Amino acid sequence: MADVQISALTKSFGNQEILHGLDIDIKDGEFVALVGPSGCGKSTLLRMVAGLEDVTSGTISIDGVVVNLIPPKKRDIAMVFQNYALYPHLSVAQNMGFSLRLSGVPKAEIDRQVREAAAILGLEPLLDRKPGQLSGGQRQRVAMGRAIVRQPKVFLFDEPLSNLDAKLRVKVRGEIKELHQRLGTTTIYVTHDQIEAMTMADKIVIMRDGIIEQVGTPDDLYNRPASTFVAGFIGSPPMNLIEGVVENDTFRSSAGDIELRNTPWEGATLGPAILGVRPENLVVNTGPDPVPGSLKITVRMVEPTGPEDFLVANLPEGDIFVSIRGEHTIKAGNVVHLSPTPDSLHLFAPQTGIRIAK
Repeated sequence: MADVQISALTKSFGNQEILHGLDIDIKDGEFVALVGPSGCGKSTLLRMVAGLEDVTSGTISIDGVVVNLIPPKKRDIAMVFQNYALYPHLSVAQNMGFSLRLSGVPKAEIDRQVREAAAILGLEPLLDRKPGQLSGGQRQRVAMGRAIVRQPKVFLFDEPLSNLDAKLRVKVRGEIKELHQRLGTTTIYVTHDQIEAMTMADKIVIMRDGIIEQVGTPDDLYNRPASTFVAGFIGSPPMNLIEGVVENDTFRSSAGDIELRNTPWEGATLGPAILGVRPENLVVNTGPDPVPGSLKITVRMVEPTGPEDFLVANLPEGDIFVSIRGEHTIKAGNVVHLSPTPDSLHLFAPQTGIRIAK
């Protein structure tokens, strides 16, 4: 195991800079997810850690050693790819032990390590099969087994679940998390799926356009987003973001006014601002009379999900989502009032999208 330090890292293709001076510290044994929309640079960053892309400037250190000029096979890392990258003509056991055989490890030792990894991943009955005889989830476990037998300092995962169906993704992400808890190997995991990142990682790095928007625990990012981008990216549905003006201890918007008394912004005259509130932090009142300090919306549709329903309405800024549990009679076309709890509010600067500190 090892820690990983990324310092002032940039990457350019020709005159186009893709990554802009990234700094990330990953502790020994930590599970870190790199998450962001397509094209944000997360896979490029992972490939640079692996040695598959050159560093333009800055440094990557693994266990205190700068690895910028060290070839991939000497970095003591193992990478699990999106497409599994298995040899179709080799058996499961041969695929898992392939890198050890190339390194000249004795056959008896290869067999021992392969069987140990197979036991961890539940692959023992499949060791003699070819990849074409396996399901997608089984192939992904074989790819993980091939990484495990190398006993690397760092595991790298590049969107390993994107080719699996929704039910299998849930199962395999649990297996990866349990594997990390068992082995404790430093892990860097790339995904565009924020739910994967939230459920698996100790720490999340949110990227956008080659920069880092925020680094923190899943709880940090969900409950204290640093920007409107993070607030809108983390959570499903995402945080509601409503444009308005703060004056006289009140947030005023086209949908209604929210009192800011007994909040950290009491007494502040901030001018234009964006108010953020999670769907589960809005209390619904279906009475016909206006509710003081609430937002008035007309429900456009109701989305049942089982444990909760989501009310969806239009605001000038876009959709607003409301989580509602238990039985109700709300239908499309109904007018309801939404009252957020004071301790659930967030404020952001409209020009920069940066959180206004409490």
